[in-house]
Amino acid sequence: MAVRGMSCVNMASVFVVLLQRYGKALGGHGSGMERKKNSLFLIPLFIFVISLPVLADYPQWVTGSYNPGDTVTYDGGIYAWRVPHQDWSDVPPPNDSDKWEFVAGASYDLAVGGSFSVVDKEYDGAVAANFDENNLYLNGVQGSLMYPTWMAQQYYDTDTVSYNGRDYAFLENDRWSSDPPPDDTAYWEDIGESQMDEDDVSLSNIVIEFASSDVGNDIMVTIVSADLAGTDAAAYTLDLDGAPTATANITPAPLTVEADDKSKTYDGDPYTGFTVTYTGFVSGDDETDLDGSLDFSGDAVDATDVGEYTITPEGFTSDNYEITFEDGELSIGARTLNLSDFDADSKIYDGTTDVTGTGFSDDRVS
Repeated sequence: MAVRGMSCVNMASVFVVLLQRYGKALGGHGSGMERKKNSLFLIPLFIFVISLPVLADYPQWVTGSYNPGDTVTYDGGIYAWRVPHQDWSDVPPPNDSDKWEFVAGASYDLAVGGSFSVVDKEYDGAVAANFDENNLYLNGVQGSLMYPTWMAQQYYDTDTVSYNGRDYAFLENDRWSSDPPPDDTAYWEDIGESQMDEDDVSLSNIVIEFASSDVGNDIMVTIVSADLAGTDAAAYTLDLDGAPTATANITPAPLTVEADDKSKTYDGDPYTGFTVTYTGFVSGDDETDLDGSLDFSGDAVDATDVGEYTITPEGFTSDNYEITFEDGELSIGARTLNLSDFDADSKIYDGTTDVTGTGFSDDRVS
């Protein structure tokens, strides 16, 4: 620590040299009793000199004696000495927090306070959430005043302090205040909302997410990332541990399962090639993400004769989708017969048009 341009170590060395030289000078003259008296005189003088108050600006922390109001720069932060009397500090800030108060500096952690609410959403297969109301703010933003919060020290009747968002003026000249305002009302006067200019730093690009993408009620929503914006943002880091949370609901998405219309020519057998069309899958989902299995009912299932029949899909269930099944139609058409290769037999007149023959063929169902 510098003392008027000279470190304590250097000053101590100088006094040791002086002591040695002076001792030698005394050693060559007088009796042993005289030398002892002179040596005893030098020891308290030496201790008194190296204990003189330090008067320099403290560009960085060093072990030494400090006075209330002294500030030091250490590890990118500025700290003010808070003890009620001149004292020795052998531990650097911020470890010795009962002696040092952080007042400004780089890389100071900010926490997120306040609250927020979230818009309920329909299932979309993603965890992304959207704000309904955003009342979040930063805790721990420093200001341009030397003491952004109250600290015990000697005050004067012109002094003001900021404490818990209020400014207070000191009412009595030259007194030590051990209690913060507004508790110490005999010595502090509330003069209004704090006028301390806070650094220009704010929250931006806040990302919130559901704990799960599946449908549910009161699902936890947390802040997963955020940035700091503003001209002083580089002086801070953001700590999201303990940040506010919220809850919201994810409701099922609509999904339509519609039976495709089918048709066939009469062949005496039931139709077996039923299919469906899906409308409403999200985020790459498909029928494999549904529970159960696809099945069909309706009079089309066993129909064989010519006519129109209903195809009814069924069987799927899902927590994430509200499924609507829609019918399709099966149409069975008449079969066309083709006659060919017919040779009529000759007959004796019998008064009828009946005929017999050979080689008759057609497309009739057997």
